[in-house]
Parts: sequence; structure tokens; C-alpha cells
Amino acid sequence: TAVGAILGQILHSLCYGLFHPAAVAFVSTHVPPQKRAVGLTMYLSLGVGLPTFIGSAIGGYVVELFGYRMLFGSYTVFSLIGLIVYAFFAGQLSETRPAR
Repeated sequence: TAVGAILGQILHSLCYGLFHPAAVAFVSTHVPPQKRAVGLTMYLSLGVGLPTFIGSAIGGYVVELFGYRMLFGSYTVFSLIGLIVYAFFAGQLSETRPAR
């Protein structure tokens, strides 16, 4: 429905608005100053650009073959995978020291 799409877009905007600055701050504090430009470039290209390109291509095929319901349903699967990966690595991330 239109209301669901609007609410979903608002939620997406909120989440991205919180995630992106946090990711940039994480890279900025965990990458040495002399390599910070490379770290931020890698984050933006591999963490934003490449997934956008791949997601658009694969998403088009999923919509053509299975429809929008399957496309949006797959987001749940990827979110759960992300939570599992986070749970696995969360302890290791808290043990790393920020770069100086």
C-alpha cells in the first residue's frame, strides 16, 4: 500500500541517516590518519557503491522472476544474516583499539 511504502521509506531514511555517519566515524577512528582517505574511499566504494550496483541488478531479476513481494521479503533474510554476523564479530570489534 502507499502508506506502507511511505512509512518504509521514512524508516529507511532514518536508519541510513544514523548508519552512514556512524560508519564514517568508525572508519575515521579505526584507520590510521595517513591511510584514512583510503579507508573512507574503500568504505564508500565497497560499502555503498558496489552494493547499490549489485543490488539493483539482482533486484531487477528478482522482481522479474518472483515479484516485489519476494524482493522485499528477501530484505528480512539479509537483515537476519547481518544480525548473525554482527553477533559473531561484536566481541572482536569491542576489543580493537582506535587508531591514533
